[in-house]
This record gives sequence, C-alpha cells and structure tokens, in this order.
Amino acid sequence: MQQPLVRYKTMDSCKLQLMALLAVLLLKTAIGTAATWISIIPQGVCVAPGDHIQLDCTLRAASYNDTRLSFYKGSVLVNNTNHDFPKLCRRRGSRCKWDLTARLTVDPASASDEDVYRCEAVQDGRPYTASATVFVQYRSEFQLPTSRVADLGESVTVLLDRKCDQLEPVSVTRTGKDGVVKVLPYRYGREDDRSAYVDKTYGALEIPNFKCTDAGYYNFTVMARRGFEPVSTSKSMYIGLNASCEGCCPEDATVAPTRKSTANTQAETTAVRGVIEKLGCAENNTAYIVVIVVLVSAIAGCVVMILYYRRKLDLTK
Repeated sequence: MQQPLVRYKTMDSCKLQLMALLAVLLLKTAIGTAATWISIIPQGVCVAPGDHIQLDCTLRAASYNDTRLSFYKGSVLVNNTNHDFPKLCRRRGSRCKWDLTARLTVDPASASDEDVYRCEAVQDGRPYTASATVFVQYRSEFQLPTSRVADLGESVTVLLDRKCDQLEPVSVTRTGKDGVVKVLPYRYGREDDRSAYVDKTYGALEIPNFKCTDAGYYNFTVMARRGFEPVSTSKSMYIGLNASCEGCCPEDATVAPTRKSTANTQAETTAVRGVIEKLGCAENNTAYIVVIVVLVSAIAGCVVMILYYRRKLDLTK
C-alpha cells in the first residue's frame, strides 16, 4: 500500500531573521520609554480643615536613580517633600530601572491649601506630569447633570463625576410621579434583575430597562467620613421619558376632565335650584322623607303580621 506523501512548508532563513529582529525591536520598545510613567495617589482628596493632606507620587521604571520628583501647588514649587530612592533596581534588558517615589504632606490643612497639585519629573529630556485636586472642606465634591431623558427599554447609566471620595458608598432614592419615595438597592450588577439599582463598584445609577415607573427625581448622596465624623453630600437630577413617546405610558393615556364654561355652570346651578324649590327646599324634604319611611315601615309590619296569623289559623282548621 502506497504511503501518503506529506509536505512540510519551512520558513527560509531570511524571513526567520527578519521576524527575530522585529521581535527584538518590539521588546526594546516595550522595555524602554514606554515602560516609564508617573502617577499620583489620590487624584482627588477632600480633607476637613485641621486635618492633614498626603499625596504620593511615583515615577515607575525610571532610568536614573538620581531623577528628581517635584511637587507644585498651582505654579509654585513646594519644598516640604520627602523622597525615597530604592537601592534595588528592576532589570529591563541590560539597563536598571528604578521606581522613584515622593510624598507631599501638609499638616494641618487650611482653606489656603486648596488647589491643584502637580508632580513633575524630567528624564532623557522627556517631561512626566501627574496632578491631584485638593479640597479643604467637610462636604464631598462631585458633579451631576440636572436632568436627562430616556426611551422605553433604554439602558441608563448615571455615573457621578467625583472629585474626591471615589470609593465611598452612594445612596440613591427615587421620587416618582405619585410622590412615593423609594430607596434603590445598593449591590453589584446581576443579569437576572432588570430593575434600577446602585452599582457598588462605581457608585453609579443603573437602570437596565427604562420603564414608565422609572421616571422621576433621583437624589444621590455620597456618604463619606472626615476623621471619625460621617459626612453626607446630596444632589438631585430628573430623569424623564423622551418627548417623542407621548402616550406610551398608561397614566399618559388617561383623558383629563374638560373644563366647563362659566355660562354652562351657571345654567346647571339655576336648574338645580329650580328643582329644589319645586320640592319645597332640601331641609324640609328631609323631614318629610323620614316620616314617609316610618309610615311605610309600620304598614309593611302590619301586613306581615296579618298574613302570618291568617296562615296560622288555616293550619289549625
């Protein structure tokens, strides 16, 4: 029996060398300047007056351990900065890379310390910058749109633009058209639940399937802490149904009562008064009606008694 012929396709040496060279270039690019970046933590902070401000800046994978990190308050250089230069380096090919860190501390904080702080470094002629916004206040700081519209069945997400307290919990209540206030559940998203809730991960309002009952005023409250003292900050917005869907909801389809003209109302009032006058005034008629009811009841009682005794006599005979 003849064996099947199997052919193998091989890559020539020239193509193999080009592929290897390309891989080396990509590796050097990933290891070089692209691996160096700067960050500041936290990017936004709210502190109470008298508390302390602490910002940590890190230049990741720096090429030189003598690279300096500088803090600026607005455009003014801040000198009270602590630097930390690790002795060990992380190898990137044949070069050493250091993670350089610096910490800015302001204690105690006052209203004049509120500003945008920048951390800067220069390496190989390339600048690196990261910034953080500091608020010296008790309340939390966030932005929220005043209103928005949605279509039926639309997936609605409202994410707070938080300037600080990014990880603090958020409470949301909805006040519907009927005036009923409902506290929305605070949980992680689930595919099997299509009702509105507040996502624990981002503190965002999620309405997976917008319905007529979802329209209303939503009140967002960020529940933060300043030291050991709880602080709540609230803002509201309105979410309504798109105007192109008028009459989509059952309550929109109800017909409003029409207003009657003043002339028709006066005519109806005059007719009712005429009927009352013919009946001899409503107050007097009430007394007559009571007397008539009593008499009718008495007569009916007598008739029933007579029929009862007559039937009893017939049975005796």
